[in-house]
Amino acid sequence: MKATSVNPALSGLSPHDLGLPPKFKAWRPGQTEAISAGLDSNRRFVAHAMPTGSGKSLVYMGEAMMRGCRTCILTATKGLQDQLLADFGHCGLVAVKGRGNFDCIEAPHDRPRTCEDGPHMGCHESKKRRNETDCPYREQYYTAMDSQLVVTNYAYWCAINQYGDGLGEFDLLVLDEAHDAPGFICDAVNVYMTAYDVIRVLQTDWPRWPLNPKEWTAFAQANIGKVQQLATELATKMLMGLDGGPSAMERLKSYKRLVSKLETLIKLQGQWVVDAVHGREDGFRIQLVWAKEYAEEILFRGIPNIRLISATMMPKTLQMLGCPSDSSRFYDYDSFFPPSRSPVHFIPTVKLNYKSDEADYWMLVERIDEILDGRRDRKGIIHTVSFDRAKRIRASSRHSHTMILNDNRPGSAMRTVEEFKSSREPVVLVTPSVSTGYDFPYTECEFQIICKAPFPDLKSAVMKARMDKDGSYLSYEMAMTLVQSTGRGTRADDDQCENFVIDDSVQAALKRFPGHYPNWWRGLVRHMVEVPQAPKALDLIDLINH
Repeated sequence: MKATSVNPALSGLSPHDLGLPPKFKAWRPGQTEAISAGLDSNRRFVAHAMPTGSGKSLVYMGEAMMRGCRTCILTATKGLQDQLLADFGHCGLVAVKGRGNFDCIEAPHDRPRTCEDGPHMGCHESKKRRNETDCPYREQYYTAMDSQLVVTNYAYWCAINQYGDGLGEFDLLVLDEAHDAPGFICDAVNVYMTAYDVIRVLQTDWPRWPLNPKEWTAFAQANIGKVQQLATELATKMLMGLDGGPSAMERLKSYKRLVSKLETLIKLQGQWVVDAVHGREDGFRIQLVWAKEYAEEILFRGIPNIRLISATMMPKTLQMLGCPSDSSRFYDYDSFFPPSRSPVHFIPTVKLNYKSDEADYWMLVERIDEILDGRRDRKGIIHTVSFDRAKRIRASSRHSHTMILNDNRPGSAMRTVEEFKSSREPVVLVTPSVSTGYDFPYTECEFQIICKAPFPDLKSAVMKARMDKDGSYLSYEMAMTLVQSTGRGTRADDDQCENFVIDDSVQAALKRFPGHYPNWWRGLVRHMVEVPQAPKALDLIDLINH
């Protein structure tokens, strides 16, 4: 449904009147209606499907300021957390991060360590009470505990609620990029039992039927005492100076991680599946099928007001989180960007799948080159889903000299994105790595090509279990990634970025499951037969003067 009314208490007020930073001089279309929808609702869960560039952060910060209540905001990454802090630190917003982000002040200069290691090494500061410690992690933790507005990331929030003391009571919880929330819940409880855990540490054998989750519960109950004893004995030796150094620290941390894994396995609830892992670290992944089984315990925490907000938020997301329909309200919003500046062109080309042959890839690359022929004066992105496909496209394209690729090594994506952004030449980034988490405004990217429907991996046991229960799940996941991908290049109403979808699988999925795509996004879709003529390239000087 549409949010249309404005709360009388908000009417006529500017963002600055609410105490929000001066740089937010006026509301964007839909923002006051979204704030009012949250204020006026008697439902616990209020979801906002707000298009890219609609100013989602001002919506939830506006409601928090209007309510004057203790609020926690969850973000997908620490980078987004830092961005919110930069924008709203003026309002009293404080951030809290995990121990690994801080240096232990009691560590020797020649052997630095983080606050994650400190407690294991007998750090006294980590054990002191509030107002008595100089531990940088504990200081920021206590500051957050005393603050009305807190921002953290999903991973830390789930961990501190599972294994720590939490962050205190809250009246309002905001799930930014809420479409990612089910994945973070599953990541928080999934268990990977390695050969090192079982063979080296526990010195035992695998369960008799390791693909049965119940076998792992019995295994954990039988072995948790052994690893708890190992951890206690090693910690005592380290404190007495009888066993030390980096190797002892790593062993102690591995013991404690194993204790946490076994505790999770003992308390399994809901539907779980097991995948065998073959390779460098053989083992088994015990995975939660549906996030709703743990959503209340580690995410919602009894908080009375939950706000879910995302450009790809859909009613199905609420269902996956177990939000009861009689306690939920879903609102969608129109984009105020001109549709002509961010069209999504569906151009019939080829249907790619595991059966695709050389002829299919020849048609794919021919279409890519046809798009690039008319856009050699600007930068663009080709989303490939896989590294192998990225290499294959560059090897076959007649525009290969303009293409830059990243690989799957740690840090490669970030370095390649920086190279792409800083290039003054009209280069093309060919990658599977930037469908989410990166923005490319204005001349950084003026066109994108979706050459493969971004379906998740179908080989895993957890994906098969989800598909067995919900035949539309695969298309839902693909739709979420697709919508996120097409939003990377248009970040303001005077920005522009064409989007080309050339895998016919997407068109088939859109036709079959239109409800998986936000209304605002479906309004951008243009069904074409040929590649349209490119609009005039952006000129930053003209934009600045305008």
